[in-house]
Amino acid sequence: MPASRMGPVIVDPPSVDFGVVGPNTKVETEVKLTNATDKILLIIASVPSCQCTSVDMKGVTIRPGETVPMPMSMTTSASTGIKMAGVTLMFQGHPDPVQVSIKSEVAYSVRAQPPFIDVQQSPKDAQNKPLPPQPLRGTVTLESLDGKPFRVLAVHGKPPQFEGFDPTKDEPRATYQMVYDFTGAPMGQIPAYVIVETDRSDCPVMDIRVRHEATHIRPNFKLAEFRATVGALKPGEVGHFDIEIKELKTVGIASVESKKPAQATATLASQKGDGESVLASIDITPTAGHTGLLYFPVTITTTDGRKTDLLVFGRVG
Repeated sequence: MPASRMGPVIVDPPSVDFGVVGPNTKVETEVKLTNATDKILLIIASVPSCQCTSVDMKGVTIRPGETVPMPMSMTTSASTGIKMAGVTLMFQGHPDPVQVSIKSEVAYSVRAQPPFIDVQQSPKDAQNKPLPPQPLRGTVTLESLDGKPFRVLAVHGKPPQFEGFDPTKDEPRATYQMVYDFTGAPMGQIPAYVIVETDRSDCPVMDIRVRHEATHIRPNFKLAEFRATVGALKPGEVGHFDIEIKELKTVGIASVESKKPAQATATLASQKGDGESVLASIDITPTAGHTGLLYFPVTITTTDGRKTDLLVFGRVG
C-alpha cells in the first residue's frame, strides 16, 4: 500500500497485511513516519489497540522533512480467524490521532473451507425475509495449506465420516469432504464449534464454527476471542492459554472455574492490566483418567462480580 498523509506525518505504509500466519506467532514490521510540516513534531502518546501489539514511540521527535522508523510487532492468537491490531499516535499541537493498522489471518496447517458450518433452521435475508432453511447435514472441505496428506482422527470425539473417501482402504489425502450431521441433535446440544483432530503435530486440534440459532455467543464482557485452545496434551500435562478481556479499565479477574471438572480444572495463573484491558493467563489441568476430546466452558468472574463463559477445547492422549 502506498504512503499516505495522516495529519502531520506521511505514513509508509499506512497499514500492513501479513497474510496467513500460524497461531501464537510473533510478526514484526517497520513503518516509516515522515514529518510533513515545517516544525518539529513530538509524539506524546503511542497506544496499541491490544496487549498483543508492541510499539513504543512516546517522546520521539521528528524534525521537518525527517523520516524515522516505527517498529511494530503483534503476537497472533491461538485461535483462527482474522486478527487486526494497530497503534494510535498523538502529536503535540495536533488534536487528531494518527492510526496505523496491522492485520493477519491466523490459520492452522489444516483449515476448513468455508471456515464455518451453516445449519440455521430459519435464516433471514438483509430485509428480514425468511430464507430456505439450511440443512442439518452436509459437508465441509478440510485441506492442508502445504498440500501434504494428513489423517483426520476424530470429529468432535467421534470417528470421522467422509464423502468419496474410505479411511480403511484409501491412502491419506491433502483434501477431504468431511460430513457433518446434526439431524439427531436436540436444539440445545448443537455445539458452537466442531472440533477436528488430525495427525499433524502442527494442527492436532482445530475448530469449525457452527452457525445455528441455538449457538449464538453473547459474553457479558468483551472477550478478544470466543474460544481458546490448549492443543494436544499428554496425560498429566498442564495446558495454558492467554485471553485478553477488553474495556475492563481498572477491574480485574477474581477467579476462573471449569464448568466440567470431570474433564479438566481451570486456574488463573496470572493477569496483567494496562488500564484498558486485562490479559489473563489460565492453566488447564485435565482430570486424571480423562482422555480424548476436551470441550468445556470456563467461567470467568471479574472483581466487580460479572461472569461470562469462555469455551476451551483440546485433546488429551
